[in-house]
Amino acid sequence: MDVVEPPVRYDPRCPNVYSEHKGMENGRESEGLVMRAHRAGKLWSAFAAAKGNDPPEWFYKLCEDLYYRRHSEDEMDATALSSDVDFQDHNTLMDAWRVEDKTSESNKNNNDDRKNNNNKKDDDKDEEEGVDPYLWLPFDLLNEGEYHVGPYVFPSTATYTHEQRTLLCLGDTRREYVHFCNTYAFLSVYRYQHQ
Repeated sequence: MDVVEPPVRYDPRCPNVYSEHKGMENGRESEGLVMRAHRAGKLWSAFAAAKGNDPPEWFYKLCEDLYYRRHSEDEMDATALSSDVDFQDHNTLMDAWRVEDKTSESNKNNNDDRKNNNNKKDDDKDEEEGVDPYLWLPFDLLNEGEYHVGPYVFPSTATYTHEQRTLLCLGDTRREYVHFCNTYAFLSVYRYQHQ
């Protein structure tokens, strides 16, 4: 017997964007532009600019943020950061953890020789800086004019079966993707499914 309900799982095949309010007058629901575009697997065209397939400015910015792995706090000024309660709590907790960690380290290392202490300090520096797990991926961010919108094109060397290709494309090999970045393997053209 479950004590708690299972968590809600996000299904990328179900729409989560609505162009109009769900409750329409007379209790009737009418399908909006975004819903029709989602059903047709061509949501991009609902947002695209008048210049053909040029992406909207906000989407280009989103792709840049994804590529450079920017955080929303990067562009916040000092005033905004000081008023951000979550950010303050996070920093306070992290500072407390670091102080506690360093105190326990120094107590543990009191009996170690100087060489081991130097090595540990170097290791701690590396840990604090962190390692980007995607650092080794050869990404190549495309210019805005080079974006391509359309179904994912598998390379000629791909050995996926039709069933595997369908699964990789979330059940619809004709669904449109926005290609904004080149990399390798299955993602030889990185795709951002616009839903």
